[in-house]
Amino acid sequence: MADPWKPYIDNLVGSKAATKAAIIGILAEENQKGAVWTQSADLGVPTRDDPDVLAIIDILQNPNYEQARGQLQSNGFRFKGTKYIMTRFEGGHHLYGSKSGEGCIIVKSARTIILAICDSSIDQKQCAAAVEGLADYLRKMNY
Repeated sequence: MADPWKPYIDNLVGSKAATKAAIIGILAEENQKGAVWTQSADLGVPTRDDPDVLAIIDILQNPNYEQARGQLQSNGFRFKGTKYIMTRFEGGHHLYGSKSGEGCIIVKSARTIILAICDSSIDQKQCAAAVEGLADYLRKMNY
């Protein structure tokens, strides 16, 4: 069966807006929290229950945005073991991070997070705009 979500990730990576990307479910009540819906072949996120991914989801779902911001400012966040310094955070919506020129852009939609990695050859603002655009589209589709 074809992966209906794969074209969205292929577009992000193919358009050079991101180096790697994934769409990951966030709703525990649908048994989707941390479930990878699709990802680029070289991202390598386990299909479910990755501790870094679950921690990111918890940060974005934390209703106490100031507490979450304080934790991010002190500790940053991790994805696949790499620690990123928080560069932008709007609780309940998006989290951006950076490490040595590499960006990690994470945007929440109604039922997913879109996570994109951009290496130093890609402008992080371009990556963020593309990921935000995809998240807006998914929100309109109630995803």
